[in-house]
Amino acid sequence: MKDQFENLSLHTQKGIEFLERYGHFIRDRCAIEFEYAAKLRRLVKSYQPKKKEEEDYQYSPCRAFKMELNEVNDQAGQREVIAENLQANVLRELNILVKDFKEDRKKHLQEGARLMATLAGQIGNLERARKAYEKAFREAERAVENYQRADADLNLSRAEVEKQRMNMTMKTQQSEEAKTEYANQLQKTNDMQTLHYHTAMPEVFQHLQVLLVVLYLELTFPKSVFSHTLLLKVYLVHSLNDTLLGFVSCERQKLIEVCIALKNNVPGYGDGAKEDCSDLPPNQRKKRLQQRLDEIQAKIQQETAARDGLMKMKGVYEQNPALGDPMSIEGQLNQSSNKLDKLGAELAKFQGYLEEAMRAGASLSSPSQAMRKPTTNGSATRPLSSRRGSHSGGEESLSRSASDSSVCNANANQPVHKKSAPGTPQPTHGSTNSPESGLGESRTSLPGSGEEYYHDEVDAQPPLGTCRALYPFDATSEGSIPMYDGEELYMIELDQGDGWTRVRRISQPIEGFVPTSYIECHLYNT
Repeated sequence: MKDQFENLSLHTQKGIEFLERYGHFIRDRCAIEFEYAAKLRRLVKSYQPKKKEEEDYQYSPCRAFKMELNEVNDQAGQREVIAENLQANVLRELNILVKDFKEDRKKHLQEGARLMATLAGQIGNLERARKAYEKAFREAERAVENYQRADADLNLSRAEVEKQRMNMTMKTQQSEEAKTEYANQLQKTNDMQTLHYHTAMPEVFQHLQVLLVVLYLELTFPKSVFSHTLLLKVYLVHSLNDTLLGFVSCERQKLIEVCIALKNNVPGYGDGAKEDCSDLPPNQRKKRLQQRLDEIQAKIQQETAARDGLMKMKGVYEQNPALGDPMSIEGQLNQSSNKLDKLGAELAKFQGYLEEAMRAGASLSSPSQAMRKPTTNGSATRPLSSRRGSHSGGEESLSRSASDSSVCNANANQPVHKKSAPGTPQPTHGSTNSPESGLGESRTSLPGSGEEYYHDEVDAQPPLGTCRALYPFDATSEGSIPMYDGEELYMIELDQGDGWTRVRRISQPIEGFVPTSYIECHLYNT
């Protein structure tokens, strides 16, 4: 691909034309402002009251007209100040900027043209050396053939043969010299091309780019804004200033509101997800931390492979400096080492989080142990649902159902057809019967629970309604039961605020917890 040197030259020329056009605009505007101010002054002068009319100007309308003339005269002065400020602060700076930009552009373009001419001249030298070598090689071949024929011809004298031999030796030597010259020119051309395309021309392009950035962003537009600021000061229009201040205040308030509204989308800011995943259930927390560890290890492997590649490249450069400068790899190696150090620290941090999660999971007692834990009188404790049903009568269950019906009604109004299931609910500190707490064990996982015990529980917990599964759910946590999409279930216990609802299968005597957001609830009318 060819360098876009000509296009860049044309682009910078357009920048100069833009500056000159803007300067002409400011110049013409200044002329119009001066002309307008002069016409206003002539207008005021022509309507100024004569001495013989001074007695008439004691009346209010005449005094008001005189005040208006004074205001018009002041406006003329303001126009003159505007034009003077434009000339002093904008037009003068633009002229200096155009002059400096033309000089810098000319210098950089001349440097680029010189580099291109030097490279083209070296390529021409290479081509001439190639042609000379090709010619010398062919002449040497012909000299060798002539000598061989003369040596084989017995009719020629020894002097003729010796002449052909000396000619062959001379042509062969000339061919070797041309070959050496061609090799030197080829090496010089390769070195010059490397310097041209990797160092010299990129520097020229970078200088032109910086020149454009300084031109458009740092000088032209700030001067234009400064000129408009002066215009606002000269006009002294308080209403306009108030409008602008109100607009700025409104925009600032809008910006603050947007920042507050979007702060949760910034990682590690506001009320976003916690880094150690402590707000997730234990099983999900372990999986999430393990996934994060796998991602970090993959990044470490990738960065290590990249660093090894840089080390090999540096070794090749050290063995053959013509291929590149070994010191140019040092910066990339330092960056790679810093990345590896950061990834190592992050890996150790998340390993600590995972160990903490494992210790927290091991400290939790299993539901079967909680079910078999003896009480003071020697009898085994019943499940939480049985205890709650035995201590609270039917009136308490009905009142709790009525108070929690709004939760299920809100879930019932959700659309049935969705693209993906929502996330698994997170346990709250106040929840004691979620599957993550270990107390809400499903009927099939209760050790030692017989058929009579199950019927007692069913009688103690009548269904509060029915529910239909909106999404399939795999029971990954202890105490939950799986369900398929569209499955009908009995609703035994409403959501207590932890995101889980206790249900019972219609076809089988199995109870357990499912996420409330995964089901559509229909309460019985009681």
